[in-house]
Amino acid sequence: MPGQNPNASAPAAEPWWARFRRSTCTASNPPYSSACTVVVPAGPDAPSTRRTLVQLSKPSPPPRALVTTPFHLRALLDAGLPLPPVDFLLSATAPLSEDLATRAEAVCGAPLLEIYGCTETGQLASRRSTQTRVWQLLGDVTLCATETGHAARGGHVEGTVPINDVIELVDERHFLLHGRNADQVNIAGKRTSLAYLNQQLLEVSGVIDGVFFMPDAEPDDHATRLCACVVAPEHTRQSLLAALRSRIDTAFLPRPLVFVERLPRNSASKLPRADLLALLPGATGSTDTAGTPPHNRERSWTVPAEHPAFPGHFPGRPILPGVVLIDQATYLADGLLPTGCTIRGLGNTKFFEPVGPGTHLIFRYAPASTKALAFEVHASDRLVASGSFAIGPQT
Repeated sequence: MPGQNPNASAPAAEPWWARFRRSTCTASNPPYSSACTVVVPAGPDAPSTRRTLVQLSKPSPPPRALVTTPFHLRALLDAGLPLPPVDFLLSATAPLSEDLATRAEAVCGAPLLEIYGCTETGQLASRRSTQTRVWQLLGDVTLCATETGHAARGGHVEGTVPINDVIELVDERHFLLHGRNADQVNIAGKRTSLAYLNQQLLEVSGVIDGVFFMPDAEPDDHATRLCACVVAPEHTRQSLLAALRSRIDTAFLPRPLVFVERLPRNSASKLPRADLLALLPGATGSTDTAGTPPHNRERSWTVPAEHPAFPGHFPGRPILPGVVLIDQATYLADGLLPTGCTIRGLGNTKFFEPVGPGTHLIFRYAPASTKALAFEVHASDRLVASGSFAIGPQT
């Protein structure tokens, strides 16, 4: 069964790797509930790659585990260096492609298991990626249908927690994952997911890293097209598009396709939307559409400890209301808009973490199009909120 020791003779109440609490190679803060060492392999001669191998080579009693993410695992395998023996591999943060999982098991000579979960619930399910696409729920966790999708409950999950992914139930203990709700793409009546497109892009020979994403929708009748940024020094635009045509429908081919030396991944290997938008044509170079140099698109604000919004919100744990955060983002955007333009409305906005008194915030802006300005709010290395403003001429 997915997530169980392939050598076990009987089903276990929880996956066989659950008792291990030390790991070696991982991104920061994935849902492992483990102690972690942060390593980002970047090539055979990179200090991080050598450090990974040194750590893996240190004597330790079996079983030994390599705990990682799809991004880090691909980079480690691409380094081409011999890896010390491990008893199993554990991956989380994003679904693995079958090709990468098969390659990892072949190189390491050990089974690879994936964890599925989220910050709000912790780990929910596991699978043996080379043997099945089906996820098996852990322990007493169950999934239930809701009006908007599915929710997790039972076991270690506190209450009923909505799942922001598209899930297809196979039976009471198993399900298929079809990507995040926000990743669903509909272009010219054809549907797919960003997760699927990213998987197809990364499986193209010669692609080191890459990502598909949607720009903010134009507030008119023009169709919004997918964008992609890619690290692929062996390819030209024509050769990479030709490779993608054999894998995906032409409706989903990226326009534009931007080649970069490195994607702007943060400390958790995530790709901030504002940083991706800044790579698009018209947003890169010395100035943007407002004539503002890219390095001057940041603004800062320290939340006053005595802000009038805190009393009663909430007793015992003051949290800055989201409307105050958006109001401040609107105020700080002044001077970044094209001449003669103003903010006309608020686009899709998400809040990721609470903000308390005295928090120092960084507001980062990037032009999403000629009619939209994207923003992200950070507290240290944590993404607090993201969204976009519709902009138009002053009246």
